[in-house]
Amino acid sequence: MLTIKAIASGSRGNAYLLDDGAEHQLLLECGIPFAKLIKALRFDISKLSGCLVTHEHKDHSHAIADVLRYGIDVYCSGGTAEACKVVGHHNLHVVTVMKPVVLPGFSVLPLRAEHDAVEPLLYLIRGSGFLLLFATDTYYIRYKMPEDLTHIMIECNYSMERLNENINGGEIDSARKQRILHSHMNLNTLREFIKANEFKRLEQIYLIHLSRENSDADAFVREIEMVTGVPVTAV
Repeated sequence: MLTIKAIASGSRGNAYLLDDGAEHQLLLECGIPFAKLIKALRFDISKLSGCLVTHEHKDHSHAIADVLRYGIDVYCSGGTAEACKVVGHHNLHVVTVMKPVVLPGFSVLPLRAEHDAVEPLLYLIRGSGFLLLFATDTYYIRYKMPEDLTHIMIECNYSMERLNENINGGEIDSARKQRILHSHMNLNTLREFIKANEFKRLEQIYLIHLSRENSDADAFVREIEMVTGVPVTAV
């Protein structure tokens, strides 16, 4: 049975741990100091199949060099590897959009993300009895999703209402507004993404990378639960 642990989520750092319940774990992102990351893993990487990194921004890749030095296999795009200055490391695996990669216990399909980074990715992750979409830092998703998707971990960074309130209140300037609009997914876009797909086996949705200023976790959970009819958790 799949379990998902949020080690960190948001603009201050992101890291998540998947555990398939059958001796395999997968780290998603390493955007916090390595000391905190390895402590969250209880200093045990014996079950860890690798670490997927979506892009080079520090809240997603902060510990990438240390993760590699510790002997953990890291999977990311070539553009991300170059931006993080880790090209050529023997534990680094460069992945390509739409070309599946097999790890112990997991099959991973990289997909293109829409974000202000060099070569950002989304990941479809299949394991024993589950198919999970990991989609963070993307302002929309261009792909039709498989009907047998069981779990979704997806960014719900802000609502337009909260963002506009903060702009009108002078807390966010126009330049930052434009970056948010063209880098991060909002509640309305997420709702439309869900409606555009037919999920026949969906079990759980996790809302990730919520903005501290521009989101309302409880309201977002209620909204997405109404749309999907499945349990939703904000992390």
